[in-house]
Amino acid sequence: MSILRGLSPVVVAIVLSVVVIVIASVYYAELSTFSKMSVGGIEIVDAKLVKHYGYARLLIKVYNNEEKPIEIEVKIETEQKDYLTKRQEIPPRKTTMIKIEGKYGYKFRVSKEYLTQVIDAKGNTLDIIEVECSGIELINNKVLILASTTMLNMIPSQLGDYGGSIYNVSIFISSIINVAKDLGIVFDIVEDLSEWKDIVENPHNYGDVIIINPFGGVIPIPTEYIDSEEKIYEFIEKIGNNTRRYGWIWTHITGYPFYYVTNGSTVVRIQSSGIEQFFGAKNIITSGGGIQYYIYTETDEQYLESEAIDLKTWIVRQGYVDIANKLNDSIHMKFSFILNHIPQEWISKVIYGKEAGANDPGPTSGALILRLGNGLYIHWGTAYYKNSNLFNDEELGKLAILSTIYAIRYR
Repeated sequence: MSILRGLSPVVVAIVLSVVVIVIASVYYAELSTFSKMSVGGIEIVDAKLVKHYGYARLLIKVYNNEEKPIEIEVKIETEQKDYLTKRQEIPPRKTTMIKIEGKYGYKFRVSKEYLTQVIDAKGNTLDIIEVECSGIELINNKVLILASTTMLNMIPSQLGDYGGSIYNVSIFISSIINVAKDLGIVFDIVEDLSEWKDIVENPHNYGDVIIINPFGGVIPIPTEYIDSEEKIYEFIEKIGNNTRRYGWIWTHITGYPFYYVTNGSTVVRIQSSGIEQFFGAKNIITSGGGIQYYIYTETDEQYLESEAIDLKTWIVRQGYVDIANKLNDSIHMKFSFILNHIPQEWISKVIYGKEAGANDPGPTSGALILRLGNGLYIHWGTAYYKNSNLFNDEELGKLAILSTIYAIRYR
């Protein structure tokens, strides 16, 4: 485990700057050339793209073979299909180093190649290559945030406890994005239900993705699937199958999972049938509340792997002390799994749980991580104290992405 992973983003950026400068002075990676055009006397000599968590730097050496200076623009395509760019004048008969750097780690994935171009002032391409990204990252997965524009005005908490405790979906989504940028996690926002439909129906194009649903107990569903109960169940079953087969990671935060479905205009309540279709198992969740206790791996081996690192400590190491401080030794939780109603081999980690009381159906957990075939399911029920929710919308967004990264790293 890298010691640098526990450093703050500012320290990490300083460390990376020193490392890259040293590397650049002695070595440039041999290029994987997509096309060598060398038009107009400009040629890319060497390039290196380095990622260090949330920070990234492109170093590119360009040679001008002309007798006059040439103004160029360097463009590198990112995971989001946009470009990082920089303009610079290259002196005649000189090799010049160009740097593009900053908190761009979320735009690149280690071991993947990215199209890099040099163009002139008229927009003509002078040289084009593919540069492989090297470096260090927390995870290599891409986060997909379900944020259909037809649903952004929805308030899940208005549907009652089963919808969850989120009041402002946009705040929740912005919080996820801020953490992703800070830690260098690649993400995309799924803004259209037709895109969401394509993802579910063509999962082979989206292996190992993280899907965070910001609508609590409400699941976005295309209009084509909302007309009948059979179609609704078919869509949810596909999500579950994709999780098991294609390594999807599904993150549920607050409320009863898969309790409602909506296309933005029609809301259908399917109750416990939704989660049963997703898992292919019945009678696994209780809606009742109660105090659950933070379970440490050092003291409880019934449901946990003994080598796992405690979530709270890990979140502190990433610099999110505000979230870690909310994870008290005990929390009131609604919408918990009945642990002896699910296959024990599914249970990866229990974060909060309690033993069965006299009126309980069995031991329960409102915060846990389940293994589902090749994928994972991260579950947080609704955390509360007395009549108030424990986490606000911003904190729930942070908790969603942080606990998901943790689940992947220590699965």
